Amino acid sequence: MNFEKGRTGVSSDRVAALVADGSLELKTIYYDADKTEQWRELVKNRQNCLEYAAKFKIPHLVQLEPHDGKCAIVGAAPSIKNHLDEVKEFKDIDLTISLNGAHNWLVEHGITPRIHILFEVDLEKVEESTGGPPHRDVYYYVCSHCQPSIFKQLKGYHRVLWHCFDEPPDYQALVARLFPGEFMIGGGFVTFFRAINIATILGYRKFDIYGCDCSYEGETVHYEGYHNSSREPKMIVAAGTKEQYRVYNTTPSLSFLASEFIRFCDTNNRGLDIRVHGDGLMRHLHQTEYPEQYHLK
Repeated sequence: MNFEKGRTGVSSDRVAALVADGSLELKTIYYDADKTEQWRELVKNRQNCLEYAAKFKIPHLVQLEPHDGKCAIVGAAPSIKNHLDEVKEFKDIDLTISLNGAHNWLVEHGITPRIHILFEVDLEKVEESTGGPPHRDVYYYVCSHCQPSIFKQLKGYHRVLWHCFDEPPDYQALVARLFPGEFMIGGGFVTFFRAINIATILGYRKFDIYGCDCSYEGETVHYEGYHNSSREPKMIVAAGTKEQYRVYNTTPSLSFLASEFIRFCDTNNRGLDIRVHGDGLMRHLHQTEYPEQYHLK
């Protein structure tokens, strides 16, 4: 599996033509994921948030035994509009987790996600994550390092507290002191991986992933009407080998997410049943690496 860098602002067909005639050389993308120093700087800033969260008498994340339930993780990629009927098929015994603005999109289309995860340290308003007002039937899993304003805005709603894993020993010691005996959820710097890990803690092993393409068609990275527009530079990548590859429109962070997803699966996938829906970069990479996950069942 390779990621090959193309040219920003050039169509996918044009990239393929440039590669074919030899005028564009494909080069593998390497990602530098070491953000540990930046997170160490946040430890002191997060201490007040953790101490504030420790005062709340709300349920905390608990570990459940593995079971046969299915979990749908729903992101906000433009392709989500193509999977509305599939998501509606998930029953009450299954679990639907919304990521970011997919929460509001699902609610507006008659689907109430069971869980919405709030993770970002700098999140100041719930609507910045949900894309719209909170819903009384949703369980909001709020990370203990979130700002106090998030807990206050969700007063009267279902709230569940969880803790993220971070490497600095002083941060881990702080969580252990404030929340003795509770575990921390790993997953890097995006909500997507935290969602999978939280669902795994809740006993889920079967995952259907929608609206998490890590690529896009047209001009927008998210579905039409998404409340935040990406300020990242757009880029084109070719996924595969020099002899056989597909070209996708993406951004640096989305392509990195797709790369990290494959690393996650290499570590965990043998115990999980994961299928990515759609025709995006993440689906292409995952199906190439794990074709057995896509056999008819």
